[in-house]
Amino acid sequence: QDLSSAIELANKENWPILIVGGGSNLILSQDYTGLVIRQSTQSIDYAPQGDGDSTHVTASAGVQWHCLVLDSVNRGLAGLENLSLIPGQVGAAPVQNIGAYGVELCDRFISLRALHLPSGEWRTLNAADCQFAYRDSLFKHHYDHYIITSVTLQLGSHLGLHTAYSAL
Repeated sequence: QDLSSAIELANKENWPILIVGGGSNLILSQDYTGLVIRQSTQSIDYAPQGDGDSTHVTASAGVQWHCLVLDSVNRGLAGLENLSLIPGQVGAAPVQNIGAYGVELCDRFISLRALHLPSGEWRTLNAADCQFAYRDSLFKHHYDHYIITSVTLQLGSHLGLHTAYSAL
């Protein structure tokens, strides 16, 4: 709700909108006149599914990716272990469809929640909506259309390590 109100005000005042992650790789050479949005919500929710073998994990966009991986592994959940030590926040992971060692975000992706800036509507997007490809997604090409606020993944209880690279 606060995010929607801030966007509404920015649109009313014709302010540009800048969405940043952690900001460690950002240098502003001059003052920025506009709305700066930095995701800082730090929540991870685990919802075991009825099959007893999978868990839906919803993480807010401000969670550090590696913290999500560590927390999931520490809970005995499998699926993200090959994606450890990737820098950045959960909200940035779908933008590039992060991946490593034969595993990509889209392999575990269920949906994400985002504010669609042109319409002001909250949307839930599934994998097909996100148009995932190798290090690519809808958000990479329409970065000024969405603010991702959470991501939901499906993790399992059986470790299936990928120990070899696939051909590129």
